[in-house]
Amino acid sequence: MTDKIILWKDGKTRATGQLLAQSLDLRTSVRESKRNDYKLIRWGCTDAVRFAPSECLNSKEALVNSINKKKALVLMKDVGILTPTMFTDKTAINTFPVVGRTTHHQSGTGFKFISSRSELASCGTFDYYLQFIQVKNEYRVHIFKDGVLAISRKRESTDYTGERNYICRNLDGGWYYSLCETGQVAQDIKDASIAAVTALGLDFGAVDIARSEDGKLYIFEVNSAPGLDPNGTIKDKYVEAFNAWLTGTSTTNTPLFDQIKAKPLAEQHSLLQILLKHLLH
Repeated sequence: MTDKIILWKDGKTRATGQLLAQSLDLRTSVRESKRNDYKLIRWGCTDAVRFAPSECLNSKEALVNSINKKKALVLMKDVGILTPTMFTDKTAINTFPVVGRTTHHQSGTGFKFISSRSELASCGTFDYYLQFIQVKNEYRVHIFKDGVLAISRKRESTDYTGERNYICRNLDGGWYYSLCETGQVAQDIKDASIAAVTALGLDFGAVDIARSEDGKLYIFEVNSAPGLDPNGTIKDKYVEAFNAWLTGTSTTNTPLFDQIKAKPLAEQHSLLQILLKHLLH
């Protein structure tokens, strides 16, 4: 009988990893697994394993790329996905405002809004800087393989009593994600989110995407271990998708997606460019 295992990283998403393990009745260690005879779900975890699994959701290589937020943005841009303009040299910044970012960040950390050149000179150095996008609507799109699991839209919390933050729009700043009807969200948002997950070589992920005031779609990042409400619909969607994959009854994976994933990394890049050009245009 094939073992079924999930690995998660320590930190804020540890509780979600544990929740998924309990919901799916999964083991949480590969130490006692039979050699190569197990299915593995990597919930944001890049830990090495002694024996390669027979099947895996989110490879270590893909996770290394996606967790490095700077590299992930470059990989997505390289295949034609629109991301905020990036500056790696602060002296080259020619437009303001920008946002200073660290290569690895989570839950709104590693974020500094910089409004002017004088402020840039006094704020220290970040790993990279991004053009600040004036957002009209922002979404988190949960993707599994080539399908949409769920979509949430970022909204203002009605019971928030502090000074609302319109720059870093997170829970602490008076914002929350509200579940949407997937069919009521524009198709280009769904297509761009699938493209982003595919570009990073991931099998699943939560895409932070926004439509700007001028109507363009920007991908901000892809989360490989998103926090999930223990009692929420989105958690149930992940459990359903993972269970279907673990039991071999999943129907969301297309032959084309499988063919691309089976190719060497060098070939995957050119094939992704062709696929994403079709999805995004």
